[in-house]
Amino acid sequence: MTVLSSRPSELASFYARVLGTPLDGGVDHLTGEAMFRTQLDGLEFEVIGSSSLSGGSSVQPSVQVPDVAAAVQRALEADGSVQLGAATHDWGTYAIVLDPDGNRLGLFSAPTPTSMTEGTA
Repeated sequence: MTVLSSRPSELASFYARVLGTPLDGGVDHLTGEAMFRTQLDGLEFEVIGSSSLSGGSSVQPSVQVPDVAAAVQRALEADGSVQLGAATHDWGTYAIVLDPDGNRLGLFSAPTPTSMTEGTA
């Protein structure tokens, strides 16, 4: 998955903090712009600079994290914002955060055995 940004280093820092993994920096071989990349469970995740963008995106990837509330807090600490606060459902917990460029990122975690039995009698 690729996120194009007019501020790639800021977004790479944001995603590294939220996802808890470093993004390796370099230069994109196609555009010559700054590029940051990591692997997430076999998915290639990259942020590539694009001087033609003014911000925002219509793409919303979602990633599984161990703790949605903690990932939302890290997003806020990394200058992101919350579009949809963490909500727990029978299929897990989900939230949507915005990176500093306005791109949406869904965060989800699977239900825990305790949360699956709560509310069932």
